[in-house]
Amino acid sequence: MTQPPPPSDEPWTSGRPSFPPPGSGHPRPTPGPPAASYPQQHARGGYGQPGGYAQGGYPQGGYPDGGYDQSGYPPGAYPPAAPAAPGLNLTARLGARLVRRPEPRFTISLAAAGALLAIVGILVWSGGYFAAGLDINFTGSGSPSTHGEGRRFLGAGLSLVIAVVGYALVIIRRRGPLATAGAVAGAAGIPLTLAFLTLDVGGIFSGRFPINLDAVYLVSIMAWLISYFAVPGARGRAFYLALAALNFAGYVGYKAAGNAVLQSAASTVNNGGLTTGGSSTDNLGAVSLVFGLIYYATAAFLDKRGRSGAAVALVVAGFVVTLTGVLALARSFGLAGTGVLLVVLGTALGSYGGYFGRRFTTWAWSAALLVGVVLIVFEISPNNYTGAGVTMIVLGAILAVGAHVLATATREAPDIEDTRAPAMAI
Repeated sequence: MTQPPPPSDEPWTSGRPSFPPPGSGHPRPTPGPPAASYPQQHARGGYGQPGGYAQGGYPQGGYPDGGYDQSGYPPGAYPPAAPAAPGLNLTARLGARLVRRPEPRFTISLAAAGALLAIVGILVWSGGYFAAGLDINFTGSGSPSTHGEGRRFLGAGLSLVIAVVGYALVIIRRRGPLATAGAVAGAAGIPLTLAFLTLDVGGIFSGRFPINLDAVYLVSIMAWLISYFAVPGARGRAFYLALAALNFAGYVGYKAAGNAVLQSAASTVNNGGLTTGGSSTDNLGAVSLVFGLIYYATAAFLDKRGRSGAAVALVVAGFVVTLTGVLALARSFGLAGTGVLLVVLGTALGSYGGYFGRRFTTWAWSAALLVGVVLIVFEISPNNYTGAGVTMIVLGAILAVGAHVLATATREAPDIEDTRAPAMAI
């Protein structure tokens, strides 16, 4: 009796049930129902282990007379596949929204605009109703007494209704214009409800915010994150993640700055003069700048891993927060310092946007670089329009030529490729 041939890498013996070699006259076995592994033993002892013949090769008695059974494996022969290991698979949970940005659609934008219009309508209606019934009286000691603040519950009720309706649309529709309108309405309805519920106009005269910002910020951020990761239809929507990122940075900035902004407003009302936040404004600017750069760094990490759908939320939040930081620090930095900061940020973040194909980021921070150069020039030549104009012309030419040299050195691809066939000469 001849020995069986050694194992080979041919497709009929590698990584799947072993079939008879071609030309043997024996047909391949018919696979059974899907979803399963292979039988542990053939009827005549052919298979000793899953995925191949038993150790020792083919059965010594040769192939069964009449060939293999044509009826295939019996139903249920394949045991069910092992369940996936437990864990948080964000790709499976968040779906396509994690890895790519939604395409722009007019009807989607129109539905979002409709939801915003409804929210503005709630603010106008409930705000007007609240203001019309509010009565503020100042006692001899200067402490105000307010009446009619119970009217705030109209705004709270309407905001709660639009939040519930919004989330219902998101969960039921999942995609399309109505789902988008629901996402906008639901996300905005939560902080509005909390703001109306905690509204206290009397606090503004004692240097406090008229609403409970701790409750509004923290509850809203938690609700938006839960929506992004867990709520059907809302999962993976960058809108929720961007709101959470923006407001988290805003809350930390508010804690760093304290009540400086509101105290300045109260001083204006009481004394007729405007005071500045000073170091508190600088704290707000520093916190905003740090958070903005962290958001951009995280977005770059996600872009590099192919998660551009989630990265776009942090890009939006990063832009707003970074710009807030620059504006808050502008008074302390002065024209030249702010200009240098904008040039540095514009170069770094504009390069990031161009590398990963983010249009708004590239153009916006390139414009910021331009503004920075203008501020520096005006600081150098504040009263010399001729010198300032000539300097800008020269710097503009240097920037254009420098961009060409950089593109050539880095072999940057053109912004568009013309794939049309060349025209035939006549």
